[in-house]
Amino acid sequence: MSQMTDLLVELARARDMAQGAVADLKAASDALEQSAEYQAATKARDALNFAKSHADLVTQAVRETAEGLAARGQWEELDGIQLVQGTDLAWNEQTVRIWCLDWAKCFLVVDTKAFLKAAASGLLPGAPVEITKKPQARIASDLSAYLK
Repeated sequence: MSQMTDLLVELARARDMAQGAVADLKAASDALEQSAEYQAATKARDALNFAKSHADLVTQAVRETAEGLAARGQWEELDGIQLVQGTDLAWNEQTVRIWCLDWAKCFLVVDTKAFLKAAASGLLPGAPVEITKKPQARIASDLSAYLK
């Protein structure tokens, strides 16, 4: 019984130490959050997240606008953006699996990415995939010329 009592005392001490460590950690975290360095880092992280989000939104708007202009035949070349022929594929996974049983057994464990790439490049004639060519905007990574 005394061994059990000793263990319970030790457990109580360990729990008390853990509670003290949690309190110390909370106090240190609170102090850190109040520091100028933490505030500056938080502000910089928030600014970075906003800039990335804004760049993503504007990138999507540029792509949609360029592709819309191209679809209407109103596209004019600009530095930093070009239109390339993209490929959209419409397919039914079950139909593809059945087709693969007869024509392309290597794709039966369907590596979707590899199958669609092969179908888009014309390597699988007769594959049950509808291929549609349409313009897609590619935006240059360096658009510093527009900042002047």
